[in-house]
Formats: sequence, structure tokens, C-alpha cells
Amino acid sequence: MRRSSGIIMHISSLGEKYGIGTFGKEAYNFANFLNRAGQKYWQILPLGHTSYGDSPYQSFSAFAGNPYFIDFDLLHTEGLLQKEDYENRYYGNNPEYVDYAALFDERLEVLNIAYQNSKGKVDLTEFKKQQQFWLEDYALYMAIKEPEFLLQFNDYFPNLNKVILDINYRSVPAIIEHSNRLILCNKNRFNKVMVPHKTGTTKPVIINCKDDNEQADIIINKILELKGKKFPLENIAIIYRNNMQAYSLLESLINLSVPFKIRDSMPSLYNHWITKDLLAYFKLAQNLSDIEHCARVINKPARYISRDILKNLQQNNINLVTLVRQGSLEKWQQEALEQLIYHLQLLKTKPLKDGITFIKNVIGYNNYLIKYAEYRRLPLNNFMEIFNEIEASCQDFDDYEQWEENLRHVSESIQNNKNKYIKDAITLSTMHSAKGLEFDIVFIIDAVDEVIPHYKSTTVDEIEEERRLFYVAITRAKENLYIYIPKKRHGNNMEQSPFIEDMLFADITLNVGNKIRHKRYGSGIIKAIDDKSATVKFDKTGIITIDHKFCLKKNIIEIEE
Repeated sequence: MRRSSGIIMHISSLGEKYGIGTFGKEAYNFANFLNRAGQKYWQILPLGHTSYGDSPYQSFSAFAGNPYFIDFDLLHTEGLLQKEDYENRYYGNNPEYVDYAALFDERLEVLNIAYQNSKGKVDLTEFKKQQQFWLEDYALYMAIKEPEFLLQFNDYFPNLNKVILDINYRSVPAIIEHSNRLILCNKNRFNKVMVPHKTGTTKPVIINCKDDNEQADIIINKILELKGKKFPLENIAIIYRNNMQAYSLLESLINLSVPFKIRDSMPSLYNHWITKDLLAYFKLAQNLSDIEHCARVINKPARYISRDILKNLQQNNINLVTLVRQGSLEKWQQEALEQLIYHLQLLKTKPLKDGITFIKNVIGYNNYLIKYAEYRRLPLNNFMEIFNEIEASCQDFDDYEQWEENLRHVSESIQNNKNKYIKDAITLSTMHSAKGLEFDIVFIIDAVDEVIPHYKSTTVDEIEEERRLFYVAITRAKENLYIYIPKKRHGNNMEQSPFIEDMLFADITLNVGNKIRHKRYGSGIIKAIDDKSATVKFDKTGIITIDHKFCLKKNIIEIEE
């Protein structure tokens, strides 16, 4: 057999401006490059449709391809998408990592647009015929995971017997009660109330914190307490809406040598371009002849310094002060650089945290982020959230060199952690990736509005999907559930998530004919109801009128199946 060589690289690793590598132009270019280099093979498997956890080795089907690898530009060429359908969406903020939570929120929505546009244009008859041995079962399986389909299940399959799987074998009764109240607030849902199989008296604990720092301290101290009691760390999870929320907790776990495993890819603050910009300002303040860092930030914000001017700096090995003194610049360029030099001299004297605030507010980096967000047509929040996380990461350091070294250390520790199998370790997971998992103890962080529900979720359907995510998070707990509500996050005032109120008191809609159970009167059927009161015929005590809203709020009544 003749020897030959090749490359192993998953398709997701290709450079892709829409969040993940695809079978688009970049794939063809890379295949051509391999051919020119004399390579014979490109190992790209596995390519299956990833399930919860987003691992390519855990797929919904052995046959279905991952829809994330469908190329938007090719769909545009085929007339199935317009540029505005997929450009200027948020697919993540770090080109070195795949943000699967962002892809779930955005790419699937774009693909649905393409599917709707394909109707009447694409004939799938032959494809369905050739792939029928797996396609129908796969399509049915994927469909029944969606609540919209479940609500119409009888329309498609009218003669099937319905079996209600309403027993929860995982969680203690109080967690089930809270989760039932929460999900009952969704209108677009299957009419099912879960019943606990387990017994137990522990109840969910809701903890109001001064800020996100106190939130992290409380959780870390609790984990250290459990670790000291030899409690298995593999039975503990920290769950959050998006992966950047976990950074401060990760940093503490690393510094305290507490083992952990991350379900999602974690963006690196050290490698993020905003971090690199801030470090460039600090390094330029120390050395005005540092051309590399000067070139990086001289037009952030815009100072209209051209590439030719920067090239002149580099070729003649001169610094900013010399450039200004030469008098070769336009007046407005000279004034901008004089102001920059003055600001850099001030920045050199400031401690790290004050320096970052100075860069943001005085030097004008905040204005640059605003303009950049406008240019990319992306929400400013996407960039400010990252900036806030970066700013929070510097609090325990006096100078940028210590801070940079810590960022590097955390980044390397996260990367090394990915390559190890650690059995007894705390799990950190987004709500998306936590589906299907269970833990004795669950900590849910940042239960505040605009985080959960996410600030981009505004329609009724989007809010209901966010509520389902929160439902997933709280029902991962078997015994102990801790939910944290920081009053401030990154220095900004926060409001409690509306889902907390839903969970504590759901605005349940009662109707005539509903069967309820009253703590005092027992089981009964509603015979009449209005906004204030309900007339109920109880099995033992007969007809009684109750204030149903008060009774619901105080957990005096509950709906029975």
C-alpha cells in the first residue's frame, strides 16, 4: 500500500465569520490548499447533529448532518437567503471559540428563514425516497421535542393512545412544586403537572446578594465547605444563562485548586480583542515608541491616523512625541495625537482599575465600542457585557502585568481542563447544555432580568422559550437548589428575574371544570369563576366560594389532573 498523509481538522475549526466553520468557500479553499500541499486525506468526522452538550460524539442521529455546518453564503447564492437575514447577528464574540448558545439562538432561526423560502423552489421528493430508512423517524423525534408539535400531536396521529409521563423521579417535592408553578405561566405548553416520586423536605433557597462579587464569594465558600466535608464534587453544578457569566467563579476555582469541568466552550478573556486593546494602551503608556501597540489602538477611537503615517513611525523608529514635533501632520491630526500623548502620560500614573475606567471614559474607548457596534449593526450590549467582565477581572490587581499574567494563567487552565478527564469535579454549564443532566446540588447564578430572560428576548414566544430554559435549570437539582439574585452586576443596578415571581406564584388560569385541591377542604371541581372568586363543589364539604387568586398566591390550592 502506498504511503500518504493528511490532516485531521474538524469542519467547525475553519475560519467563519458567522460563528462556526461550514461547508462553504473556506472549506473548498482549504481542500484546494491540501491538494497543492500534496495531502491525500482530510479527516473531518464526526459531522452528526449534536445534541445537549454540543459534543460531536453525542448526536441525535447517526445519519443526519449538523445544520450548523450549512453555509449561509451558499444559501444566499441559491436565492434562499438575503444578506440582511444573516448578517449583523450575534454569533459569539471570540473567533477562537464556538459559542454554541449563540448559535442556538441565531443560526437555527436563519436556517428556518431559508427553509420557508425554499418552499416551492426545492423538490425534496427524491431525497426523501432515498433516505426514508432513517429520515422519517429522525424528523418525528426532532419534532416531538418542540412544544408546538406536542400541542398538535393528536391532529397528526388521532388514533394513538396517550400516556402522560407526569412522574418526576429526580427531584424532591418542593423543587417540583416550584417548577410546576413556573412552567404553568407558559400558554404554549402541554397540559401536564409533574408529580414527585421522591420524598424529602428540602426547599429551594433564593439568596439576594449585594452584587455579583458577593454572589461568587457565597458560592465558593459553600463549595469549600462541602469539599471539606468530603462531599462528592461531581454531584455539584453551577448553571448560568451564558458562558461569560461563569468567568469570576472559574477564576476562583482555579486559584483554590478546586477541580471543575465545563460543558461548553469558554471564551478566553486573555485572547479577546478588547482585552488586547486595553493592554495595548497600558503598554503604549509605558513606552511611546512601542509601534506594535500604537498601531493597534491609535484609531480606537478614530484619530484619522493613516497607515502611511504608522509605516513612517516604524521605518524611521520614531515615537509619537517626535512625530508631533515634526509638524508634518494636519492640524486636527496633531491635536488628536497631542491629546493622546497627554492622556497616556496620565494613564501611566494610574492603578489598573482606575486606568481601565480612564481608557473607557476619558481616552474614549467607550465611544469606539459604540461606533463599532453601529458599524457592525450589532447590539452595544454584546460588547459592553464583555468589557464589564474584563473590568471585573482586574479588581484584585494593582498593575496590568499582574493582571495579564493572571488572565494568561486562567486561559491556560481552562484549555488544559478541556483535555483532561476529571471524575470528581464540579460541573459548570449553560442552561442549554444542562439538559438531561442531574446533580444533588445546583447553584443558579444571576437570576436577574435581561440575563434570564435574555435582553434580546422580547416576544411572547421568546419569553416562553427563556422560561423553559429556566425550568430546565431548576429541574437539574435532585436535593438542593440555590438561586442567586445580585442587586448589582458589574456596578449596574439589576432587577430580579420575573421568573422568580412566576416560580413563587404562578398566574395560573383556572377554568370551569378544573379539578383543584384545597388544603382545608380537599378535592373539588370549579363550577363558576370570575376575576375575584370561584365557586367550587368540594367532595366532602359541598359548594364553597373562595378567593382563588389569594389561594393560589398562598399555595392554599393547586390544580389536580
